[in-house]
Parts: sequence; structure tokens; C-alpha cells
Amino acid sequence: MLDRIVDANHHQISIAQDLSLSHAGTVWDGALTMVYYWNKNPAIAEHLLKDKNVLELGSGTGIVGLSSAAFGAKRVYLTDLPEYLHILHVNKAKNEGLFHKPTHTEDTFEVRHLQWDNKNDIAEITQIDTIIGS
Repeated sequence: MLDRIVDANHHQISIAQDLSLSHAGTVWDGALTMVYYWNKNPAIAEHLLKDKNVLELGSGTGIVGLSSAAFGAKRVYLTDLPEYLHILHVNKAKNEGLFHKPTHTEDTFEVRHLQWDNKNDIAEITQIDTIIGS
């Protein structure tokens, strides 16, 4: 695995990349661009993310979803197809301590299988304030 460090709102997010997973195992340029945009426009990031329940579609390595917590997201659903969930669990574990909220009893991050055309998968995720994808 190759590690990559990304700055998100003055937090250093550590991302493992797994090239054997093809497109899902690497940090995409679009993901870096989104995090860069949030860093340069914190008022927009705060409006979209602070104290919100965030759903990241097709999370891949999870960099965008993990970064959303750095901008104050209350709960983040990192989602992808089953064959790509392992790298999300790895990256969730690598970064959970950065966003510990002592008054919050639930995990900040939840890794979930989500197939967009499966109504049951979609129905299980409720109370979403912001949907992101890159």
C-alpha cells in the first residue's frame, strides 16, 4: 500500500492507497480538487458540512468523506461496492482519532455497502443533509 497525506482544514489526513483495487484504490484528482476547494473556501465548506450528516457516494479511498469531518461533519457515511470496502475500513481506522468528539457517542464514520440501483441499500441510509462525490 502507498500512503498519501492530504491537508484538510489544518488536519493531516493519512490515506492508504491500494493499486490492486484499480480506480477505487487510489486518490483521484477530483477528490483532491474538492478538498483543495474546501480549504480555499472554508465558509462554503462549513455551510455544506458543519454539523451535517454526509453521504459520500463511491468513496474509493474515502479522502473526501474523511476530509468532510475535518470541516465539522457530524456523521459521514463512506460508501462503495463490497469489493472496495476494505480500503475504506483501513482509512477510517487510520484517521478516526483525528476527529474524536467527546460528547458524541456514535462513530463519526460509518463504512457501508451502497449500490446505487438497489432500493434496499438506499433505504437503509436516512437523515442525510449533504451528498458528496468526486
